[in-house]
Amino acid sequence: MFGVELKWDIPVTLWRAMRGFDIYYPGNEHNTLSFIVGGASVKRRDGRFAGRCGYPDADSFMLYSGGGSRRYASRGDVRLCQIYFQNSLLQDIASKEFDRPADGLELRDDRIFARDLELRRLIDQYVSRTLDVRFPPVQLEMDARAILLGVHLVRHHTNRAVLARRAAGSLSPRRLAVAVDFIEAHLEERVLLADLADAVNLSQHYFCSAFRRSTGMTPHRYLTARRIERAKRLLAGSTSLAEIALECGFGSQQHFTTVFRQELGTTPGAVRAATRF
Repeated sequence: MFGVELKWDIPVTLWRAMRGFDIYYPGNEHNTLSFIVGGASVKRRDGRFAGRCGYPDADSFMLYSGGGSRRYASRGDVRLCQIYFQNSLLQDIASKEFDRPADGLELRDDRIFARDLELRRLIDQYVSRTLDVRFPPVQLEMDARAILLGVHLVRHHTNRAVLARRAAGSLSPRRLAVAVDFIEAHLEERVLLADLADAVNLSQHYFCSAFRRSTGMTPHRYLTARRIERAKRLLAGSTSLAEIALECGFGSQQHFTTVFRQELGTTPGAVRAATRF
């Protein structure tokens, strides 16, 4: 499972049944969204949706609340992806993004091999970034992607119809300064979207949109740019590359080198050598 150790709001798991499967899932504490990545069809075996089949279509998905049990089967080689999230994520979004009471908010129970192309686009992007070992995402990026997913789920796949909020404007100069100062003061740490949004007293979704309008960058892209700038300054000194990586919030020297090359087209070692020439 990906994202658990990093404490992401929405961890991901991929699994394959080369000879098919017949599985009963008991109720649990988390919600589940799953889809067929490839291979054979999958059939629901119990409840009012017994007999309904799903295929690896680009817009298909299955959605379950934590308390519900279910049974599925497939007769051939099949690959599936599942993402997990707590109902508290949706409740926070309902109250903070839409100013709606969170009590009683539930996922709809009829989203069994349902279709939603925009939801699948968001999920596919989230999963793709989760699995990117070459350019692994930072916490701030996955926080933002989780909020985008949650907003879409609350609006379209819960027991409450929620209208879209008005588009976010830019941040006020004061709020932008607070956000920028917060990022600058925490470059070496794991920056959470919730902490950034709280610092300027805005919801997470609104803050992301407003920050991008103000700076031309998403919060996580801005964070990466500032980390690279700090690293460039430190490269002019004698601090080791491993220490620079930690001081700039990268998980390791390898991660630092990978992101540095991605952003600047060269390596930290090459930049250091050039400054000493």
